Amino acid sequence: MKTYLLPLIGRIFCLTSCKKDKDNKPVARQDVFECNVNGQLWLPEVSNAWIENKLESSYQSGVFSVSARKKRGLPNPISEKIYYSGYFFTTGEYELTGWPHDMSFSKILDNSLHIFRTDSLHTGKVTITKVDTVAGIIAGTFYFDAIDTTTNEVVHITEGKFDVKY
Repeated sequence: MKTYLLPLIGRIFCLTSCKKDKDNKPVARQDVFECNVNGQLWLPEVSNAWIENKLESSYQSGVFSVSARKKRGLPNPISEKIYYSGYFFTTGEYELTGWPHDMSFSKILDNSLHIFRTDSLHTGKVTITKVDTVAGIIAGTFYFDAIDTTTNEVVHITEGKFDVKY
């Protein structure tokens, strides 16, 4: 009787501890990245996920980075990217004023590249709310203003959030 009890307890523990959806199926972890760009909801997307990733993140040599892409094809081709790079790895608030905490928005429109970057006048903040070095997960929120120094156009990024596996 005791030999059957241990495997039964193990099975019950495994079945009850897994995250499930409403149909009682295990749910895979999903990375999250979203924000508003000039007041419009911005979500990563690519037309061909087999060729390129819409969301990438890494932590190497003390630098965390996350990059999100939005790419649409015809009739109005456009490619946009939001990129963050920072030299830190603890929870807290970090001012976005250029390196070592830099955030940028770039877009290719009509075969012309426009890069908007934070600097001492166009700033923002990233708040790291979670760092799990065992599971390799980092989460936080962000907002920033950035300028294209070629055209002096400013982009306003608000209500940003991310929760990614690096």
